[in-house]
Amino acid sequence: MEFLKLNQKVQVVLEENEIITKSCLSQIMDYDSSSMLIAEPQYRSQPVDIPVGAVIEVLVIDSKCVYSFNTSVIGKQKAPPSLWLSLPETYRRVQRREYVRVNMKLPAVINLKAETEIESDCLTANILAEKVYQDGYYSTTSIDVSGGGIKIFGPVQFQPDTIISIILRLPMKEIITNAKVVRSELNTKISEKEFSPDEFARFNYITALCFHEIEDTDRSTVIQLCFKRQLELRQRGIV
Repeated sequence: MEFLKLNQKVQVVLEENEIITKSCLSQIMDYDSSSMLIAEPQYRSQPVDIPVGAVIEVLVIDSKCVYSFNTSVIGKQKAPPSLWLSLPETYRRVQRREYVRVNMKLPAVINLKAETEIESDCLTANILAEKVYQDGYYSTTSIDVSGGGIKIFGPVQFQPDTIISIILRLPMKEIITNAKVVRSELNTKISEKEFSPDEFARFNYITALCFHEIEDTDRSTVIQLCFKRQLELRQRGIV
């Protein structure tokens, strides 16, 4: 695999059950044509013991792409603690400008900074919007998600290029990052059938955001979730 480099960051994804996955951090220590040595994975700064024979997913984080492949642990070293992984013949490559975007409802919290620009008409016409602006945050739901950004419902309309803070609650972890507004407009596209009446009635606007200065490991976690969601939709014949 020509994209492998010494000391390159990798993410090891372990499935604890059908719903919960654990994303661990590591880096490449050595590699050859058929195997790769990585440092003992860490989860929340604690070492994770992965037995020989375990099947895992690995995401290799490059400056322009994220590479994903399934592999197995074929050996372990004690000094320094590390794992030997087999290298498969096939892998998935996602360029940063070509992230997989999937429809997915995830809980999110939008934190508004003091300098956040909101359309004035929205505040005068919407009591909920006025409360949101005073409180400085609101809870919402994503419409679709990708490694590059997210689309959300909201009670307010933002000015393009506004930077806001977002907390995105994934099944495996909570991601906190800034995001830049690409566009924000009245909802004329999303059907009421796709969301609850409460969501549809309260959130009049749809805002598309691109992640701004997101951590590479957080981005790869989002990408891994999108891959999994896309596979589920394909198996159900939806995409």
